[in-house]
Order: sequence, then structure tokens, then C-alpha cells
Amino acid sequence: MKRLLLISFVLMAALAPLAVWADEIDLEQVYLKLDEAIEHTDDYVQQRENRIQRYKAALGVTEDLRVQYEMCRRLFDEYHPYMNDSAIHYLDRCITLARKRGDGIGADECSLLLAYQCSETGMYHEAMDILNSIDSKRINDANNKRRL
Repeated sequence: MKRLLLISFVLMAALAPLAVWADEIDLEQVYLKLDEAIEHTDDYVQQRENRIQRYKAALGVTEDLRVQYEMCRRLFDEYHPYMNDSAIHYLDRCITLARKRGDGIGADECSLLLAYQCSETGMYHEAMDILNSIDSKRINDANNKRRL
């Protein structure tokens, strides 16, 4: 009984600041902002689609591998929360471009992003395969060099 009472007391003490914080929030204002954001969904989608088209156009006209890599990274950033298959496609292209440029660290960083993208969408086996293929020593060495 004492243990249950102690656990209850600890939980109440931990949750008390949340109750005070919740009282300070004007839920009506939060709902109004949310409704406003929902009303503008089409605008936000159009803005994202416009950025995607600009990046694709830039990608299509350049021969520079560094610029191609950058455009693919930007396309991944746009597609990441939006369309999983496209996000994965552009990360795959980033990995290929980084390897062509001799940028093993960039390829590994994109591979880590790819593993994360896969794990976010339930592709756990694929994510583990990707993680197992990454040279963690090279990443650790690169992180240590950045700190110096």
C-alpha cells in the first residue's frame, strides 16, 4: 500500500506542472490557428509542389555532380514528409552521386537518412540492411575530424 501511495505521489508531482501549463494555453486560439492552417492546406501543397518543380528543373539542366547531389538532397527534404517512395528515390540518387564524386561520407550520411526513412514507414528489414552496409568507422572518423 505504501508503494502504491508513493508511486501516486510521484506521478502527481511530475504531472502537476503540465496541468498548470495547460491552464495557461488558450485552447480557443489554438483551434482557430489550426482551422486557419487547414483552410490553407491547398496553398501549402502548391508551395511545396512549386519548390519541387524548381529543384527538378535545376536537376535536369546541370551536369555538375555536386549541384545534382544538392538538388536531390533538396528534393528528398521536400518529399520526406510528403511522399515516401519519392523521398527514397532521391536519397538513392544522392548515394549514387556521392559515390561518383568520391564522397564516401556523403554517401554514408544519405544511407543513414535512407535507413531512417525506411524505419519511419515500417520497412524495418530494409533499414537494418542499410545500417549494416554502412562503414561506421568512417562516420566516427569524420565526426572526430569535425570536432577538431
